[in-house]
Amino acid sequence: MPNLLIITQTVDEHDQLMGFFVSWIAEFKKHFTRVNVVALNTPRKNWLRFMVQIFFAVPRCDVVFVHMSPIFAVIAAPWARLWGKRIALWYTHKSVTWKLRLAEKFVHIIFTASAESFRLPSKKVIVTGHGIDTELFKP
Repeated sequence: MPNLLIITQTVDEHDQLMGFFVSWIAEFKKHFTRVNVVALNTPRKNWLRFMVQIFFAVPRCDVVFVHMSPIFAVIAAPWARLWGKRIALWYTHKSVTWKLRLAEKFVHIIFTASAESFRLPSKKVIVTGHGIDTELFKP
């Protein structure tokens, strides 16, 4: 099985918006030999340290998965290209920013929850649904 590098904003099960992502990481671990997570919002992490971690993590992975932050895909792109790694972006948001437009050029595949959740036309888009654990989050 391959090794995965995840680049995300935060990993905090108590975060109201991003807490669900902890369960995503657990699920990824079932399908990859090794999962390395680089998150910006961790104690004592600044942008320089964040970029250095990405630089050293990319050669040790087989694929890069960027969660919700197109600028992270742009940052990882030169190192991923240098080492021949593929980049996947998960993006579910209505806004189409210059960062998203730029990231779309660098990534190999884009996952989104619905067609309405990714409004930039691209042949790289795969609609997957939300990935919500319905056992944990019941209506």
